Amino acid sequence: MSWKSLPKIVGNTRHSDEVNINVSDAVMAGKLLKNIGLENYAHQEKDRISFTLKDWNFDLDQYPGMPAYLEIEGTSHEHVQEAIKILNLENHTSIGDGERVLIEKKYGLDWYSMRF
Repeated sequence: MSWKSLPKIVGNTRHSDEVNINVSDAVMAGKLLKNIGLENYAHQEKDRISFTLKDWNFDLDQYPGMPAYLEIEGTSHEHVQEAIKILNLENHTSIGDGERVLIEKKYGLDWYSMRF
């Protein structure tokens, strides 16, 4: 389960503070969230393969109905740009708006209901 702050956009990168916890029982976690007053308004399923290199995190994400994409996490915009250069990805499309914009705008899919 993840919590993310509102993003700050710098160039083509997006920075958010993030807190992640492992949940072993998704049904019970859902009940907890409902009982503290949160509303379940969306469902996203994705397959993720994660890698690290030095102090970068790379996530290869696959949502239903669209091709996989690579998310690069670093300490700053410049740090992410360095990873892009090391991987020779400068000529590939890069966005900083996040997966929701990618899913809805580029692929025309319903971000609120992403199921395989």
